[in-house]
Amino acid sequence: MKPVIVRLLPCLAALALAACASAPLAETRYRLPEPALLSAAQPAMPALAVTVEQAAWLNGLAMHYQLDAQRPQLARYRDSLWADRPAALLAARLRQRLSAIPVAAGAPWSLRLYLDRFEQVYLPDLHSQGEARWQAELRDSHGALRARHTFSASAPASQAHAEAGARALGAASDALIEDTLRWAREGMGR
Repeated sequence: MKPVIVRLLPCLAALALAACASAPLAETRYRLPEPALLSAAQPAMPALAVTVEQAAWLNGLAMHYQLDAQRPQLARYRDSLWADRPAALLAARLRQRLSAIPVAAGAPWSLRLYLDRFEQVYLPDLHSQGEARWQAELRDSHGALRARHTFSASAPASQAHAEAGARALGAASDALIEDTLRWAREGMGR
């Protein structure tokens, strides 16, 4: 009588060869969609040196989703990735937004942002939304802490898939950035 492993060896070899022969899955990479243009002129504000960091679990390119808002378990889309780390995507979006604001005279302030949530959350009715959250820390030109606040934003996804999640996270990111800049402007005025 042959050992079980010897009898299964041809089956295992056939499975390995079949896996090699199967077509690779198409991988899709997403950027945040272009933000809506702001029509109103923005008042000047002091220069703002921005640092965006993120939680360790966001360090990769994986697009995360949560199937149940009541359960904290996250999953990854198998074939959908971000084009860059979420913090880098948001930092680029924030730099783009800041470039549209005139800079007032004076020493630069600093804004440190720590991203700890960036995912698509599915609701019980199978709709979903993009959710983003970061902690903000505003320091004056001398490095003194002037304010600290947690911001979160969400936006509905039009459908239940990664592409719609990327669009929803783009809209949530824009809301997050606008709320943060409004708060920073107020903090600089104190």
